[in-house]
Amino acid sequence: MLSRLHGRELFRVALTVGAAAAAVCCALAFAFFYAGGAYRNWLVRPLVWVGAFGLGAGAGVVVGLWLEYESSRALRKDLDEILYGVRILSEGNLHYRWKQRGVRATDSLRQQLNRMAAQWQEQTRHLQRLADEREQLVNQAKEAGMLAERQRLARELHDAVSQQLFALAMTAAAARRQLHSSPQQVEVSLQRLEDAAKQAQKEMRALLLQLRPVELKEESLASAIESVVAEIEARGLLTCRTDLDHDIELSPSIAANLLRIFQEAVTNTLRHAQAKSLEVGLYQDEDTIRLVIVDDGIGFDLQEAQNRRVSLGLTAMRERAQECGGQIRIVAVPGYGTRISVQVPRFDCQRGGGDRG
Repeated sequence: MLSRLHGRELFRVALTVGAAAAAVCCALAFAFFYAGGAYRNWLVRPLVWVGAFGLGAGAGVVVGLWLEYESSRALRKDLDEILYGVRILSEGNLHYRWKQRGVRATDSLRQQLNRMAAQWQEQTRHLQRLADEREQLVNQAKEAGMLAERQRLARELHDAVSQQLFALAMTAAAARRQLHSSPQQVEVSLQRLEDAAKQAQKEMRALLLQLRPVELKEESLASAIESVVAEIEARGLLTCRTDLDHDIELSPSIAANLLRIFQEAVTNTLRHAQAKSLEVGLYQDEDTIRLVIVDDGIGFDLQEAQNRRVSLGLTAMRERAQECGGQIRIVAVPGYGTRISVQVPRFDCQRGGGDRG
């Protein structure tokens, strides 16, 4: 046990031994000196003093070791209590605090642990508040998104289907009047009625296609585009041709934004372009990802469309491209169709693939 003593502990044991030895020697000397007789002669014998010193030293060692044992046991008990508190905190009870025991060796440690536990508790409380606020913000964002989508859908229905239905009603009323006044014009009115009905049907199909949910959790962007294209062809809306790179690796946000841009572009083509065919390309170059959508429709005046309040979704597509850190280029010529090209920079995507034009 002495090999484990050092510093203050060893000094304390040495003082105890010395004090005990000195006390025994003084007691013997006093007793022998006043006892008189033959005992007084023992004081001059060295063996007596050696024995007395040895007896005192032995008593001092025993007392010192006993004190050290008691001190070590108290320290172990203190450390066990500290470890118990650490385990309680690690299990989630952040209200636990250590009491001061008056032991200088561990009181400072208890104070530091109490401060740490208080900081931990406050940080946890702050994180819980942040989680609650985040949940509230998520709910508010969902509600705002639903409201915005409802408003957009109502606007689209009013601007497209509602107007077409109104045109149908007006054309049918005109055809009824022409039955008596101008029978030769009835065929022209019926043709207009048929064209308006077809346009209304096309508008509705385009809206339904845009509202169709496409999930990217289990499929790539190329696969999602193919599923939309397959639905377009199955409904006989357009003849499509695709050139898609299935090996492109994209982050979820970039893939979602590119898919929404594609859906918006296809919706505009179905509603306004009067196109017969659609070409879609998804390519990867050395440093960029490119999405290209081309139709052979009637085109439009880009400057005039951007100045209108409802600009064919061009603003939404441009904002989504900017969210990806990319750019969108729209080339539209009246009578010659429309070409939309979105270019997004690559960072951690898989390297490979060349320029496919």
